[in-house]
Amino acid sequence: MSSNTAKGILVAVLLSAAFIASAQNVDHKIFGIESGVVFGYDLSTGNLGNGSMVTLNMTLTDSMTAGFTFLNGTAPMPVTASILSLNYGLADKFGFSLALGRDTTAATLLTGLGLYFNVFERKVQDTLATVMKTRVEYLFNPNGGLTTGDLTIGMSVSVGI
Repeated sequence: MSSNTAKGILVAVLLSAAFIASAQNVDHKIFGIESGVVFGYDLSTGNLGNGSMVTLNMTLTDSMTAGFTFLNGTAPMPVTASILSLNYGLADKFGFSLALGRDTTAATLLTGLGLYFNVFERKVQDTLATVMKTRVEYLFNPNGGLTTGDLTIGMSVSVGI
């Protein structure tokens, strides 16, 4: 690798790190309640399912929130699940999430990875905020392998301070 290429890569990494660290990338400053619908596709059987979710999000840092998600769905998705998620905002409207929880109906462990995008945001005098977001997540049982999970897509609305 030439020195000019190495310098270009170094500048790009430094600029992207400064961009990510420069702003608050969470939806709410303190607390938020999110509610929405989820549609899922089971990769092992090819069946479709749907569900509803409610999440209580608490802001940890300027870029990270922790959430407790309660999912109620139809098979093949988890019928009832309790999930702890960590959401990291990469940019103003975009981020990724890591999830760990339990499918309470089947008594199995759940793990998940996902991306989210804020479609619409409204803040009233920097106190009350509403956000409409879309999520794409992959929920799976780590004991069953990566090929036996559910690919989900959902739309939700979040309100908080």
